[in-house]
Amino acid sequence: MVAVAWYVFNQAALGGISVTVPDVTGLPVTSAANVLAEVGLDMGTQRRVKNDAVPEFHVIVQRPRAGTVVRSGRKVSLTVSEGEYAVAAPGYLGKQLKDARAEIDSTQFMMGSVARVPDSRPADTILAQDPPPLTLIGRGSEIHFLVSGGPISEVVRMPAIVGKSLDEAQLALANLNVTIVPIKVDRLGADYDVVLAQFPEPGITLTDGQEVSFEIRLSASSYLPNARRRVSGQYVVPDYGRRVAVRVEMVDETGSPKLYYPGPADYVDGRPPLLPPGTLVKFNDIKYTSDLTIRFYVEGVLHTTYYYQGDVTQPLMTTNSAAAPIAVPDGLVQMEELEPDEPADASVPRNPFTPQ
Repeated sequence: MVAVAWYVFNQAALGGISVTVPDVTGLPVTSAANVLAEVGLDMGTQRRVKNDAVPEFHVIVQRPRAGTVVRSGRKVSLTVSEGEYAVAAPGYLGKQLKDARAEIDSTQFMMGSVARVPDSRPADTILAQDPPPLTLIGRGSEIHFLVSGGPISEVVRMPAIVGKSLDEAQLALANLNVTIVPIKVDRLGADYDVVLAQFPEPGITLTDGQEVSFEIRLSASSYLPNARRRVSGQYVVPDYGRRVAVRVEMVDETGSPKLYYPGPADYVDGRPPLLPPGTLVKFNDIKYTSDLTIRFYVEGVLHTTYYYQGDVTQPLMTTNSAAAPIAVPDGLVQMEELEPDEPADASVPRNPFTPQ
């Protein structure tokens, strides 16, 4: 009886039963209030502070601390995060995108997306940014840009010049910002100094610097110093009883050799192709101004040379009949043997280049 009386007196004097304060740090404020209410505690005052580590509206500190024994009904005060510290976004309007990118990489912000629109200002000039300059944003925020894609290019189309005189054709092409390549041809019965064919066809959209060519039969009195000749043809791989590697070099009037074949697309597993005897290696539209040398190598040994000069109708041809692929040393990759179903075609003509 005495114990019961003491318990009633103690509860009345001290204001309720004892409870242990739960840990609500890291919880959203609403969740923290529910947890406290479940054990009979009330949420007290809230103090809001900036914090980079704790998300906004989450509890940073509580008083009393978790684990403290208090009477039910006690208020627990909370310190709540307002989120990360906000800083003013820098301004990049009018700057070049590459400069803004370099600056952002060295700051507390991150590069966002980039969109381009046609504009009269130089390409990659920053027209707008999001968020705008001086907007308060958190550290690590992305900044997105709208930049100039450069002026809208005027659509230029290839005019129809076939049948026009040389002067008329040159005038029609003069202001198109293209590379004009006249091609001299000797076409019997064709009119002199009149365009006979054009490339590309009329109406095709042209780009800056694109090559535009036309064929013309020049009279003796016409002067067109940049006119070129054009040859097309084929080379027949000689018969050495097996597949061989063929290389073709072109040397123009500058004297600099350029690899014509094989090109990157011709390689197989990183190696030059091996061609069986009688294979036709075709060539089209090889242009030259005054001199052109075409060299054909078989297994690295010069086999045949064609030399064009000026307006000759047939090339000077030399063939090294003694040139034959040497034996492959031990340790190197052996050439594939000619398959039975790949015989050399002795009927194939061996004058591969014919100028137009």
